[in-house]
Amino acid sequence: EQRADENFYSTLKILPSLSSKSNNKGSIGLATWDTQTAYKDIEVTENGKIVYRSDFVARSDEWQSIRGNWKVQDSAIAQTVQGAQRLMILKDRSFETYTLKLKARKISGTNAFIIPFAVNGQRSMLRAHIGALVNASAVFELVLDGSVSNVSPIKRLPKPIETGRWYDIRLEVGMDKVDCYLDDQLLMTYTEPNKLLGLAGRDAKNGDLIIKMVNASGEAYATDISIDGDMQLASKGDAFTLSSTSLDVENSFTEPRKYIPEKSAVNGIKHKFLQYIFPKYSIVVLRIKTQKAG
Repeated sequence: EQRADENFYSTLKILPSLSSKSNNKGSIGLATWDTQTAYKDIEVTENGKIVYRSDFVARSDEWQSIRGNWKVQDSAIAQTVQGAQRLMILKDRSFETYTLKLKARKISGTNAFIIPFAVNGQRSMLRAHIGALVNASAVFELVLDGSVSNVSPIKRLPKPIETGRWYDIRLEVGMDKVDCYLDDQLLMTYTEPNKLLGLAGRDAKNGDLIIKMVNASGEAYATDISIDGDMQLASKGDAFTLSSTSLDVENSFTEPRKYIPEKSAVNGIKHKFLQYIFPKYSIVVLRIKTQKAG
């Protein structure tokens, strides 16, 4: 059992990443929810250069229809049937930091526009939902393994999206921040949250320091851990690690123990300080013997 009897006050400081990898890397998409909507004039600009421009009349095969009935109407692509999670995605493309511009028009239905980005397969993406909750609100959503959750506060629209009118939508997609504009007015912002979380405590029976960390990021975190007060750490400890290669893997009836906690040694501890690398997509418990300093 890795439960602490006494929790310690702890702080976690995450330094700016030196990595050039974007948290929002992926393709783009078009979507609706119980709404018939048309989209056109889609442009992606990277480093001041247009790297993609849609042409649904001549190149509609660049897009893959996942759900819904998508039809070319004039120069636009329209989703023409009712239903949840209607989706099409731009095939074989990936963007990192970019500006996405498009025009959207509500034809009929309940809600309005859904613009997927950071698309990494049919079941993994972020998206800007404009006209959510019966055409009343806007929100950023995460689709992971097919389930949908909000990742930003729900913002009330100044007024419902009008039927039959073309709107300009712009997403400015940065390394870890996305700004969504509607008709050149900033509508909402999404910032990638910290994905390394932790807490520390002590086992009252033997005085062990217990540090629990969750790394929900796709990259490992190298950390420096320091201890305040009169506690002194032993030179060795144990780590119990549950990790995986992605967020959507799981055990199965055929492989019920494919992902289980593994025990390993923690070495190189120096009295009140240790360095440790927490693997990507992991839950780690560190248990270290302690004694009074002095």
